[in-house]
Amino acid sequence: MTPSILTWLMLLHCSCISSTFGSSSEQYANQSICHKRRFQELSCSSLNLSSVPNYLESGLKKLDLSNNFIRTLNEESTATLRSLQELDLSFNRLDLLTRNAWRNLVQLQSLNLTGNNLDRNRKRNSAALQSLKSLKVLELSQNNLNSDTAALYLKNMSSLEHLGLARNKLTKLSSELFHQSPNLESISLEDNIIVEIDEGTFEGLKRLRVLNLAFNSLRCISDFQLKQLLTLNLSRNSIEFFVTSENEDVYQLETLDLSYNRLLYFPLLPKRSALQYLYLQNNEMGSLTLGSAFSEVRTLYQEITRLDTPNSKTVFKLYSNTTFTNLVHLDLSNNLFTSFPFHFLHDLIALQHLNLSDNCLQNFTLEESAAETQATPERPSPLFQKHILLPSMRTLDLHSNLIHYLPPWFFELLPQIERVNLGKNSLQPCAISHAFASNGPALQNVSHNDDCVDFSGLGTLKHLDLRENNIAVLFPHVFHRTPLVSLDLAGNTHLRIATKALDSLASTLQELSVSGNLMINSDLPLPCLKELRRLDLSNNLLGALPPQIGCSPLVEIDVRNNSLTGLDVPAVTCWSRSLQTIQLSRNSFSCCTLDWLRIMQESKVDINDLEDAVCFYQQNYTLAVALTRDHSQECPHGAAAETTFLLGLLIVAVLLITAAVVIGKLKYQKPGTSVELKSNKVASFEYTQDIDCGPKVAKLNLFETET
Repeated sequence: MTPSILTWLMLLHCSCISSTFGSSSEQYANQSICHKRRFQELSCSSLNLSSVPNYLESGLKKLDLSNNFIRTLNEESTATLRSLQELDLSFNRLDLLTRNAWRNLVQLQSLNLTGNNLDRNRKRNSAALQSLKSLKVLELSQNNLNSDTAALYLKNMSSLEHLGLARNKLTKLSSELFHQSPNLESISLEDNIIVEIDEGTFEGLKRLRVLNLAFNSLRCISDFQLKQLLTLNLSRNSIEFFVTSENEDVYQLETLDLSYNRLLYFPLLPKRSALQYLYLQNNEMGSLTLGSAFSEVRTLYQEITRLDTPNSKTVFKLYSNTTFTNLVHLDLSNNLFTSFPFHFLHDLIALQHLNLSDNCLQNFTLEESAAETQATPERPSPLFQKHILLPSMRTLDLHSNLIHYLPPWFFELLPQIERVNLGKNSLQPCAISHAFASNGPALQNVSHNDDCVDFSGLGTLKHLDLRENNIAVLFPHVFHRTPLVSLDLAGNTHLRIATKALDSLASTLQELSVSGNLMINSDLPLPCLKELRRLDLSNNLLGALPPQIGCSPLVEIDVRNNSLTGLDVPAVTCWSRSLQTIQLSRNSFSCCTLDWLRIMQESKVDINDLEDAVCFYQQNYTLAVALTRDHSQECPHGAAAETTFLLGLLIVAVLLITAAVVIGKLKYQKPGTSVELKSNKVASFEYTQDIDCGPKVAKLNLFETET
């Protein structure tokens, strides 16, 4: 062999070796930028990959390839992944799966293909998926699949337990769609365009527990028979009626969401169910009883169910025999109720949370049968009251209605109530009779009429929201024996809180809001609230903070948008032990009396809006300057000058009092007698702070002077 030929072959060989090593280096580089989450778990997400990296560890159990640009998957891509159990290929550009693409993934149980282009090459792609014999979880959401394409992908998927088909283009669910996936336990079909569901589509799925059909275009559920379901989400459709045929079958349903639909009447639910959570908010219901609409309901249900004409007794029986003994949460907010029949809630012994907010409620009614003892509307008979008692109720939301009166029996039916929201109504708290002052705990209301609501004696109530009710006066002892922890009185413009109105809450109240009431100092005589942690005084006309505020171990306080010229230094000193956050902008602080600000900053209190706060100089109250700027030039003596001035006033006061005592003794001496002033007690007043940072009080100090 000639040297030239030998040299050429050697160069060719070296080139091949160099090319091979270069390819390997590139693949290893791809692998090196992947992030190993934990042993046998690797994330290669968002790395701009166009293919599955080669040379991945053969023992991987979980691989994340989401948010890349992978378009094709073949057998070579998965050659080393025989142990893989979970694979995430969501949000790539997959549109082609070769027939043997999944052949190596014999242990794969979870596959996420969300956000790809699997509407293309659908026959070839669906055939490839059928080789995954152990697959339990399959996500096909957001792939532009129509009803026919979805059916192709579900062929021979007998091992499948959880299926995601959300955000596709399905319009109809046929009875054959899930026949080859009999072990499905949960199906998500939300955000499609489903208008029709064939009879028998889900009934054959005996293990189905969770079904999500939210955000579709269903108009009615005419004959609900899915006894095996635990959770059914039908929110955000166009459903006008929900009907269950009358039978004695036991339904396993625990959660039913029919919110954001067009329900005209309360749904006809299974007579025997385990229902715990029922969501009916944002519908068009205006009544919970048939009443005058009875004939309309009967006709409409007849058209929907396409059954023989039911007589009136049959339809009414569907309503009256439905039991809710397991119901824990009921949401009826954002409907059209003007009156709520409290007897509708009979036998709801487990109900803990009831939401009736954002309706048109004006009153609550009771309906006693003729067999029960006759009683006045204000006081139901003991037998009936026991029958409709709600012993488990903890939370009641009635905000944004037209309520101006709650009858005396209202809270008696809620013996364990803890939280009541009555914001944005038109009610007034009742005044308490003068007999209270002399009789102690023998509390009586002035009257039980339709002008006020009694909030006394509610021993379990902890949280009360009365914002925006146009409350004029909060009377003394209004919350007697009601141990509130939080009280919201915001938005009651020109509210006046009478002296002793909040005294009953001195040892319990932790949160108080009187924001937006345009209150002046005399409107807010707060007692010493020893447990108060959060206080909102914003958007009022306060020229100074309430004097008793120093005894409260505040954590948060909001004093924005008032007329404050400063904050009380002793009170701020006390707060510095506990205060974490304060908001104080939009006030008229004096720039030369900022000792309170220094104390807060030294205590590292978080002043959220410090940069927005301004102050004024005494000589110019029209020019606002930043609170944080250096004021030493305009306030040369600062706080020292003010302290000297106050000390001078104190000395003058002492001298005047001493002179008055001397003159008094001289005045009463007989003529010609000598005057001898021995040790005398001279009184002076000074403001002192209790050791426990209690309220500021005037204390009489006695000291001796020698004359």
